[in-house]
Amino acid sequence: MTSPLPLDGVRVLDATHVIAGPYATYQLALMGAEVTRVERVMGNDFVRTHGGTEDMRKRRLGASFLSQNACKRSIALNLKDFDAVRVFKSLAREADVVIENFRPGVVDRLGIGYEELLKVNPRLIYVSMSGYGAEGPMAEFPAYDHILQGFTGLMAMTGTEDSGPMRVGFPITDYIAGQTAANAVLMALIQRDRNGVASQKVELSMLDSVVSMMSAYGVDYHTTGNLRGLEGNTPFSASPFSGRFSTQEGYLVVTANTGQQARALCEILKQPGLLREDDDDAVRDALAEAFSAKAALDWESILNEAGVPAAAVRDLAQVLDHPQLASNGLMRDLPVPQVGSSVPVSGLPVRSSGWAQRELTPAPEFGQDTRAILTALGYDSRQIDHLQAKGAIDYEPSFEIGRTSEMFKALVVEKDPDGKTFAKVSDLTEDDLPPGEVTVAVEYSSLNYKDGLCLGSGGGLVREYPHVPGIDLAGTVETSSDPRYKPGDKVVLTGWRVGEIHWGGYAQKARLKASWLVPLQDGLTTRQAMAVGTAGLTAMLAVLALEKQGLTPEAGPVLVTGASGGVGSVATSILSNLGYEVAAVTGRPEGADYLRSLGASEIVPRDELAEVSERPLEKERWAGCVDAVGGPMLARILGQIKYGGSVASIGLAGGADLPARVIPFLLRGVNLLGIDSVMQPYDSRVEAWRRVATDLPLSRLEEISTVASLEDLPALGEAILAGRVKGRVLVDPNQ
Repeated sequence: MTSPLPLDGVRVLDATHVIAGPYATYQLALMGAEVTRVERVMGNDFVRTHGGTEDMRKRRLGASFLSQNACKRSIALNLKDFDAVRVFKSLAREADVVIENFRPGVVDRLGIGYEELLKVNPRLIYVSMSGYGAEGPMAEFPAYDHILQGFTGLMAMTGTEDSGPMRVGFPITDYIAGQTAANAVLMALIQRDRNGVASQKVELSMLDSVVSMMSAYGVDYHTTGNLRGLEGNTPFSASPFSGRFSTQEGYLVVTANTGQQARALCEILKQPGLLREDDDDAVRDALAEAFSAKAALDWESILNEAGVPAAAVRDLAQVLDHPQLASNGLMRDLPVPQVGSSVPVSGLPVRSSGWAQRELTPAPEFGQDTRAILTALGYDSRQIDHLQAKGAIDYEPSFEIGRTSEMFKALVVEKDPDGKTFAKVSDLTEDDLPPGEVTVAVEYSSLNYKDGLCLGSGGGLVREYPHVPGIDLAGTVETSSDPRYKPGDKVVLTGWRVGEIHWGGYAQKARLKASWLVPLQDGLTTRQAMAVGTAGLTAMLAVLALEKQGLTPEAGPVLVTGASGGVGSVATSILSNLGYEVAAVTGRPEGADYLRSLGASEIVPRDELAEVSERPLEKERWAGCVDAVGGPMLARILGQIKYGGSVASIGLAGGADLPARVIPFLLRGVNLLGIDSVMQPYDSRVEAWRRVATDLPLSRLEEISTVASLEDLPALGEAILAGRVKGRVLVDPNQ
């Protein structure tokens, strides 16, 4: 009868990514450890989409990921968020081991470093993996396998004079470091449990792990000055009777290092005179000629039967199909229910009479255990939904297997091999959509400044291609696995970086997280909702913020900058409808009539406010301001706001810097209010949409709106970035 697995009951919190760290924790999982993988919200591990079929990559279950992430749970945390760090600490409190491979110093800045976690778990083993080391001149340098192969000298010994230095054909430095880390965890557990060492910080680097395995070459260099260069196929023993040889079919490697093996080889080849040959090259030439008479597989059998170590050079497919590997039992079937099949992965390369191999459970989808883990920690559904809505956590529900769907159209932005982006209308199916609880038939989207960026170079907003832009949308629910929505419900989405890092509204269908949506307000159509859109909702959030500071029509006029744009147009219309005297700033003299039609009582030329004044305080002119420009214009406006007045800042078209002084805040009590339209909590979004439905004159929406098709968007994206778009542009994906 076998005993439990060696690491049964050991809990490992895995904050690593890519290969080295996940490989280490996979080895620990195979030994029985309970491994919880911490995924990085907004920073997907690229191995999830590396290798495997297109279907696997779309589901973020690439071959590289599947090969080393079985038997793990997954929670997705945004460790830049305070509440997510609290979750991490709660998990660390119950863990035996925390292992991370951030760059040195990052974990301390995030608040999850060794000293910080010791406060919640004094028996913690904390393993830090780095590229070059925790300290030293290269400590903060990025490190990848091919970089380390070059730096460690490994590449300088691999290849020939003709080829020059070459990398080993797989990421060997990652796997060496991963195995080193797994060994380090085992040593630390023994030290804790046998010798009573309460807590330990264990540090290791890819550099040290690789160089330590080349110790023999280092000793040789230090004692003789002999520096090994490009080895080609020269064996470690340097025996002339060893090497790689071409045969009648395939390549053969032979290692006849001892006198007995060399004699047996020469006897088989009927060339005993080679034993007396002093010229090593002549020996190898003679062997090469002799081996050309038969196929590599034939020689493999002949030589091994005579006691001469030899093997035909095989590709990976031949190795995986070889009966010896099957006899060893290394390869295990890993279920992949998302694609309805299983794939072979390597299990633990160790056999013991004391334990059986662990049964493999599927590699987790991104954050699939987030809700279950948080529930076990004591969070209720409302708290979990709040964490997800604010971006502190994330997760993907399981895919529906065997789903089929009809084609629909989407505007897809792709990248060519030269790195240039281009947008085209493509046919997709629901299988192409990213995960989410709710599928929406999109009726309208809209065009915003961010959309212009995403339609072009990406502006640093888009993380992965291909991509579907569109930062807002309105439509009808088709399917929902979330009880908050059912088929037929009308919904609106703004924010949450949809259209930037998540596929957006420039498609006839979208799949979204339920927490991102709000119900369409009574009295609004989906077309009207997108005539308002992100721009209009942002304008209403700005008005609500000003009202919260006590602004009323009696306080005096309100300034709106960027008034001809989407946010400015809606803000002007809302404020005038509420009885405010609105001064609208524009750089387009021809747009004055348009702004007056929205309710502006005064037109302020942009040049009047374009430059920062030398005077920190100027004449008090406005009781409040909705500013969509930022930069020098915002600085100039602050000095002209009335005592106790407020400025709602909602944009940075004029620049991200604020060249202002603190005098307006200190001497006039001016309030500068930042308006976040991306991560607004659910209740705030619902209230803003309620006010839109009641306070925005809906009859004016048609006056400020035009409708475009998906085909029109590439040109319109350029136009909005150039400031040539007036009012609101609606996008009808069904045109």
